[in-house]
Amino acid sequence: MKSKLADIILTVFFPRRCAVCGKVIFPDEVVCDNCDIEKHRIPYPKCDKCGQAEGFCNCGADKLSFDHIITPFYYEGDIRTCIKNFKFKGYYDNGKFLAGEMVRALEEEYVFEKPDLIVPVPMTKRRKRRRGFSQTDTLARRISEATGIEFRGDLLRKTRETPPQVGLGAKERRNNLVNAFAVSENENLKGKTIIVCDDTKTTGTTLHECAKALKRAGAKKVIGLTAALTKNDFRGEAY
Repeated sequence: MKSKLADIILTVFFPRRCAVCGKVIFPDEVVCDNCDIEKHRIPYPKCDKCGQAEGFCNCGADKLSFDHIITPFYYEGDIRTCIKNFKFKGYYDNGKFLAGEMVRALEEEYVFEKPDLIVPVPMTKRRKRRRGFSQTDTLARRISEATGIEFRGDLLRKTRETPPQVGLGAKERRNNLVNAFAVSENENLKGKTIIVCDDTKTTGTTLHECAKALKRAGAKKVIGLTAALTKNDFRGEAY
C-alpha cells in the first residue's frame, strides 16, 4: 500500500513526460500520440561499419579507426528533438529512453564477444560546467547498468578545448578534433574490446579520434554506440 501511495505521489509531483516533446503522459507510456519515433528507426539490413541502411552506405569514403557503429535511429524529426531536449533542456527521462534503445540495438546487432568496457566521449571540464552534466556520461552509465559492461568514465580525456562540431563542414570537423583525445596514463588496453558512447554520429570524426587513442593504448576493437546518426543522401554524403 505504501509503495502504491508513493508511486501516486511521485506521479503527481513528478509526472512522466513524453520522451520527445515533454508533454505529460500516462506512467506506462514512452511518447505521446503526437510524436512518432518509429519512422526514424534505421531499417535492416544496415552496414555495421557506417550504420547506414542498405543503399546509403559510405564506407568507401573514409578510413575510420572504429570497427563497428551501432545506432538505432536517424538524427531527424522527433528523434532530433528528443536528443536536443535531453542535452540542452535537461529532459533526463529522454536519456533513459535513448539508453534503452541503444541497449536494444547493441543486443540485436553485436553478436561477437561481450565488450570489456564502455566509455563516454569525454567533454572538457569547462563545457561540462557550462551544460551542467555530460550527456554521454549519463548514457554510458545507464547502458553499463543494463548490460553489465564495465563503465570507465576516466579512461578517455579531452586534451584541449575545441569549437563545437555543429555547423562545421566535413573537412573542418576532421581537422577540429585531430589528436584531441587521449587515454589516461598507465592504462594497458591490450586485447580489450571497448564501446565508445556518444549521442549522435555525423561524419564519424569524434568516434574516429577516440578510437585512434584507444587503439594506440592497445585496444583490439572499438565499437561506436550512438543514439542516432545523420542520414546520408544517395551519394553517401551526410546532410
